[in-house]
Amino acid sequence: MNLSSHAKRSGTGRDAVKNGRTVSRDRSARSEAVTLPTGFHLYNIPTGWYVVQMNTSRTLPAKTENARSKLLDAAIALVRQQGFSATTVDQLCGMAGVTKGAFFHHFASKDALGAAAAEHWTATSSALFMEADFNRHDDPLDRYLGYLDFRNEIATGEVSEFTCYAGSSLQECYGSSDAIRDAAYQSIAGHSARLAEDLDQSIAKYGAPEGVTGLSLGLYTQAVLQGAFILAKGQGNAEPVHDAIAHLRRYILMLFGRTARM
Repeated sequence: MNLSSHAKRSGTGRDAVKNGRTVSRDRSARSEAVTLPTGFHLYNIPTGWYVVQMNTSRTLPAKTENARSKLLDAAIALVRQQGFSATTVDQLCGMAGVTKGAFFHHFASKDALGAAAAEHWTATSSALFMEADFNRHDDPLDRYLGYLDFRNEIATGEVSEFTCYAGSSLQECYGSSDAIRDAAYQSIAGHSARLAEDLDQSIAKYGAPEGVTGLSLGLYTQAVLQGAFILAKGQGNAEPVHDAIAHLRRYILMLFGRTARM
């Protein structure tokens, strides 16, 4: 997928979480254009943001060309294409263009790379989500609905280009690698917690049935997306993702008593 259409995005002054603390951002401020580095691929876009590692920079950092970052990029691409178990160290080194010596200089094992790749998965692209147009909305529910629309928009191309590294790794490695399981779950849980901020504000503004919380809805959002990615893999296209997001959007509108599309 060519992401040039997403290269310029206006931000808003939403509060951001940085290093575990809230950083206030003025809603009236307008952001500069987000510059995507040459060769930027969709495998850098996560389904989620790390709450404690969110990059609040106004511009995506240039992609470094050291051996470690090349290996992390290769891991994300290959695991999404063929799974973690089927990916070999030789393949990783080949795609990254590095030697095995370089691999083991940076990572003690393939599992160690897999866990680090879950963190890299989020860190390289959080700014793109932070600067997407849906963040401009003052209404918290409109921001969440806009997020769903954005997710729907980028679900295109080959299945491996829009599915989730964290979800794929967690599903495959939950019983074989504690490090990968924990890092991948942190990515997904972090995404849910970030969405929960807008959803909690939506509950406060519009009300919701007893027992409904922002975090529960954030986790439900992830359950819908991750399940849709599995169906997309089985079907070989993005239609299950588009259908699932449409159903989720209708459910959220009914939950909060909203009928009009924003």
